[in-house]
Amino acid sequence: MAEENSKNDDYSLSDVAYERLMSAIIEGRYPINSRLPPEVELARQVGVSRPVLRTALQRLRTDGVLKSRRGSGNFLIRQPHQTVLRMVRLSQIADIQNCFKFRIGVEGEAAYYAALNRDHVSIEEIKKSLDLLTSASASNSLGVDADFDFHLNIAKASRNPYFISSLEEIKSHFLFGISVTHNLSLHRSRERLAVVQAEHRAICEYIVGSEPDAARTAMRSHLENARRRLFEGDLVAELDV
Repeated sequence: MAEENSKNDDYSLSDVAYERLMSAIIEGRYPINSRLPPEVELARQVGVSRPVLRTALQRLRTDGVLKSRRGSGNFLIRQPHQTVLRMVRLSQIADIQNCFKFRIGVEGEAAYYAALNRDHVSIEEIKKSLDLLTSASASNSLGVDADFDFHLNIAKASRNPYFISSLEEIKSHFLFGISVTHNLSLHRSRERLAVVQAEHRAICEYIVGSEPDAARTAMRSHLENARRRLFEGDLVAELDV
């Protein structure tokens, strides 16, 4: 296909297919809980081969946007709000998702070792950043810097410089991703905001209580939930941007 021949090394065909499908989903071309067209027809609509299409469909299933039902095809189970496109280009969604996936692996282990190695000073720093994050949420502020400091202080509590340098290295990507998810969260119900804060508190409590396995699980769960929140469509107001 001509489209396939025009791709460059940094932008794969699956990226093209993913973005085109995501755009169609956000625009409402496929109703929620509906079945997508068969692969042959969908590949034709998207303008890619079926193997490339399948890679894009798998990414959407991983994102929790689609669900495959044996013998029935792919069904749309989550439709991101159109406001997402006012905040981030479709080409940036994959980067945000990849950053979250990286963080799940690194920060899960950082939380584990923080629970093993934390001391009075590191506990106080984690609690301080959590308090700032809670205050930001209560005042409907983004709290992006407080969120980064919370996670960085956990990495510091692990006493492993590689966890610390990993977060510092991806700081700009970290801040961009959470600024998007925080912006979306501010336009969801207060109950949903409370859920996010409860996730942060749980991580803190497990670290303070020296429960490494629980801290790792709580951190991984929080980041996976944050990753998926980008695709939730239950906004209660439009953003003034």
